[in-house]
Amino acid sequence: MINLFNSIKKLIYSLFKEKYFISFTVIFLLALCLNINNKTFIAASFFYLAISSLMFRSFSKGLIFSFLLFQLFSLGKTFEFLLIPASSLSQTKFTLDYQGYYQFLILGPKFFIGIAMIFWTIILMIKKVLKLDKITKIFLLYFLLSLISAFLSINYSLSLFFWLSEFFLFPLFCLFRKELRNDRNFLKSFLRFLSVLVIYECLFALFQYLTKSPFLPNLMFSKDVPLEGPEVEPTWFRPWGTFGHPNTLANFLLPITVIFFLSGYSRSFGEKKYTIPGFIFGLIAIILSLSRSSWMAFTATIALFTILFEKKLYLQFNDRFKRIILASSLLFIPLFVVFVVPRIEKSPLSFTGEGSGIFRFESYKESLNLLQKYPLFGVGQGMSVLAMFSENPKGEVFRFPYYPHNMFFHLASEIGLMPLLFFLFFLGYLIFTGYNSSPQKITGIIIDNYVFLAPMIALFFNGLFQPFFSSTMLYLMIFSAIYHVHKR
Repeated sequence: MINLFNSIKKLIYSLFKEKYFISFTVIFLLALCLNINNKTFIAASFFYLAISSLMFRSFSKGLIFSFLLFQLFSLGKTFEFLLIPASSLSQTKFTLDYQGYYQFLILGPKFFIGIAMIFWTIILMIKKVLKLDKITKIFLLYFLLSLISAFLSINYSLSLFFWLSEFFLFPLFCLFRKELRNDRNFLKSFLRFLSVLVIYECLFALFQYLTKSPFLPNLMFSKDVPLEGPEVEPTWFRPWGTFGHPNTLANFLLPITVIFFLSGYSRSFGEKKYTIPGFIFGLIAIILSLSRSSWMAFTATIALFTILFEKKLYLQFNDRFKRIILASSLLFIPLFVVFVVPRIEKSPLSFTGEGSGIFRFESYKESLNLLQKYPLFGVGQGMSVLAMFSENPKGEVFRFPYYPHNMFFHLASEIGLMPLLFFLFFLGYLIFTGYNSSPQKITGIIIDNYVFLAPMIALFFNGLFQPFFSSTMLYLMIFSAIYHVHKR
């Protein structure tokens, strides 16, 4: 009987090996394209968690990859809360699709996986497998301070939910750093995984653009995303992949595409069969998103670090990668002419009438007014729009009920200066300690600290013009952890 059990165990282990993880992820993502309901979708997330944990022989890695994969999808049991009725908002073309301003609480896969990560992290701490070092304590203090802002919020029940959704980053950070230290192949698996996600999102966006309509709407947060403003031709269509907005898609792709490009400066960074297609598909989707802030952040970051690598560090770009990029220009140049040039030409219109540039500056002013009134702990996470409306019912929120398009104004107005300073100190400490170290060689891969500094710089650039600090913080945290752990 024991021999039979051992035989079955060996058979299972032979079927679920780490080398099959990428293939399994590709098949799983394709299977999600079936018309499944929310319950089946949540069940699928636990199936992915179980199989990935078995493949890596690590529940921590299963949690990490499952949480990151389901960041792409905001599906699950959804509860709507009306904060500003439509009768109180201006009926301009910006708000015709709104029935009012709502907040959505979504109990989906990433929420349940996040809860599992919290309990698993506590178990590892009790078993003394996981210890809180200085930088992790600083990160925890940031969340505890931001919790105060949730309790002091206009609507503390909603703010507590949004706080909890952000707090999932803490156990993820702990588990991520633990696996980076313990397994030198983990980073290679992580980069392959990111490449698969980038290609998947690009194909999704391509289908949406070609059909000029939502593709497989069961996998998307909203089917009623406003698609154009006054500076965009009505015939244009901005794809948003599996996210809720084209800018969110671009913000997700931006740091990963930067890393894949700069991998060309490392002799054996990652595997080119993953990083090269990841870069090409990622750049295509960023162009299609029509996100000008992402275009600027990508261009500025690539230019800055290319000069750094070639003029200061005297590194040469990988010849094979260079030839492929030059060949890809046959595709990129037409895309640039069709999408980028007209978008740039029309950008000055955003500073006239009801353009997005006017909205940005006016919303900055209103968020600064909130910061002056609630400087220490803000108005609570998810509450900036309602608070701006309460302070000025006929202000910019009256016309367009949305967050200020600046990550720092958005974050500061919602959690206040005290938590924000601790978060910036957390990032600054990681960057400073990583900067004063030399690259590390892991299984033939040279990890250059500058490569992982680049996506953080790109996210800060993009954050000057976008409010999506949740996804931005996720990738800031991940890349800063890699940057710090591989500092020697």
